[in-house]
Amino acid sequence: MENVSSFCTTNVEDESCITKYLPSYSNCGHEVSENDVYFAVKTFSGYHKDRIVVVKRTWSKSANHIEYFSDIEDHFVPTVNIGIENTERGHCGKTFAIFKRFLEHEELQSLDLAWLAVVDDDTLLSVPRLFKLLSCYDSSKPLIVGERYGYGFTTEGQGGYDYPTGGSGMFFTRPAVQAIIDSCQCPSNDAPDDMIIGMCARRQEIPVLHSAAFHQARPDDYAEDYLNRLPPISFHKHTDVDPYKVYTDYLVERETEPEVHHHRHTEL
Repeated sequence: MENVSSFCTTNVEDESCITKYLPSYSNCGHEVSENDVYFAVKTFSGYHKDRIVVVKRTWSKSANHIEYFSDIEDHFVPTVNIGIENTERGHCGKTFAIFKRFLEHEELQSLDLAWLAVVDDDTLLSVPRLFKLLSCYDSSKPLIVGERYGYGFTTEGQGGYDYPTGGSGMFFTRPAVQAIIDSCQCPSNDAPDDMIIGMCARRQEIPVLHSAAFHQARPDDYAEDYLNRLPPISFHKHTDVDPYKVYTDYLVERETEPEVHHHRHTEL
C-alpha cells in the first residue's frame, strides 16, 4: 500500500485534499451536562493509591456524579463494595452490579440521570467533550455509545455482534441499561463484560454506536494523523506513559479545565 496525501484526515482547507474529516460532535441536540451523567469507575484495592489518584486529580473534577466500585470498602477514596470479588480477567459481575445500582439505588433514582458511563480505573477522559458527543443522541431510546469492535462476523457480514470496548469507556442510556438487566445475565463474574453486553445488545436490537474519539489504547499506539481527525475523548492504559501528561496533552479543554501538574502522587 502507498500513502496518498490527498486523502486528508483532518478538517483543513487545502486545495490538494480530495477528502476531509468533519467533527461528529459539535452543537447538536439537547445539551448534556454534569447533572445528566453518572460515572462508575471499576477498580480494585491494589489500585486505590495509584490509578484512582490519577482519576481524582484529572478528569473526575468535571464529573458531578461519580462512584468508585472495588472489592473492598475504602473510606479514603471512597469506594463502594458491591459484593463482587476482584477477577483477573473480565468484569461482567461487577458491571452488571453497577447496572442494578444505577437503576435501583434510591438516591440515583431521585437524580433522574439520563446516561451511565462505565470506565476502567486506567481510563482517561475528556468529560466536556463527552458531554458534547452525548448531546447528539436521544437519551430516551436504548443506545450504547463507545469505541465499537466486532466479533464473529463472516465476510458477508452475517452472524457475530458489535460490542463497545470496555477500556475506552462504555456509555449507556437508561433504557439500554434497563433492557440489558431485564433480558441478560453474566455466565460468570469474570466473563468479558463488553462482549457479553454486545451479545445482549444484538439480541435486544440495541444499537452500539461508534465514535473515533474513543480509544482503547494509549496515544503512542495510534498514528498522529488518526488522532488529529477528531479531538479525543478517551485513552486507556497507563503502561509506559505518564497519565498526567496524556491527559494534559490530549484531553484538557484549556478554557474549561484546570491545569494538572505532571507529577505522581501515591496517596490521597
